[in-house]
Amino acid sequence: MQIIITSLVLLVSILPLAYSECDCGLQPVVTRIYDGKKVQANKYPWMARLLMNDMTSCTGTIIDRQNILTADHCVIDRKKSKGNVKVALNPSQIWVAVGKTRIAPKSILLSGKDSLKVSKITRYHENGIKDIAIVTLEKPLTFSSSVSPICVPKDHNGNFTQVIAAGWGDTGTTKVLPMLDTAWDLRESQMTYIDEPECEREIESKVGARRAVKYYELCAIDRVKGHNICQGDSGGPLMWLNPEDGRWYVIGVAALAFGECSTQLHRFAPSIFTFVGLYANFIRKTATGTCPSKEVV
Repeated sequence: MQIIITSLVLLVSILPLAYSECDCGLQPVVTRIYDGKKVQANKYPWMARLLMNDMTSCTGTIIDRQNILTADHCVIDRKKSKGNVKVALNPSQIWVAVGKTRIAPKSILLSGKDSLKVSKITRYHENGIKDIAIVTLEKPLTFSSSVSPICVPKDHNGNFTQVIAAGWGDTGTTKVLPMLDTAWDLRESQMTYIDEPECEREIESKVGARRAVKYYELCAIDRVKGHNICQGDSGGPLMWLNPEDGRWYVIGVAALAFGECSTQLHRFAPSIFTFVGLYANFIRKTATGTCPSKEVV
């Protein structure tokens, strides 16, 4: 992910957190940063990194003690899938790491202390498969200042403009091992939500192609730095800080970037995310410990 957050740390505060069963979206560390490149430790304690057996890497989001929200295309077995028939990986073919902002992809696979095993993969099948899935861990997580869940919106309504995307995506710094060419450090980008008509105009303008934005998709764009999501960011959260309750919500799952996202070719092109609010019932049915806050998003 070629994304940069906004320079010097102006404010750091440690929040007193009691990790109850339904606390979500709380930041142990709150920072305002300008022109930085990396996310400070514990800033987003709900971030998870996924590594598949073919050595591809994705990002996910902790939504309760045992479940990680990610993209459907992250859990697909590319060797067994043909055309529109997408076959899921076996759970044993996915490893997960949480609680850190610096994670080398291969260390998840090679180091038992950094990897968590997966017991189940749940995909959304109603009205056709959408790019959203839930990975269930074999053992529940222990919440702490470095591991805790994000809030999930109760429905698809919300008044969000400024949003944050985060992940361990391609930074374009090395092409020695393309399948592992993802960031070791978690990075974030401040983006602006744009509606479907504007997104389609931006795609045509920046990419030179027409692409309809579907009803289950959200668009966001970095108008300042021009960065977008990239390989390795897939499945990661588009996050919104609710001003009413001071909690972070996952409103989108990283699904699509255009062209050579780690190069200058498509700078300022929008990124596309699966609209989480439309699948709130699916998420809560699968991940029964998912926590909304008291406020309706």
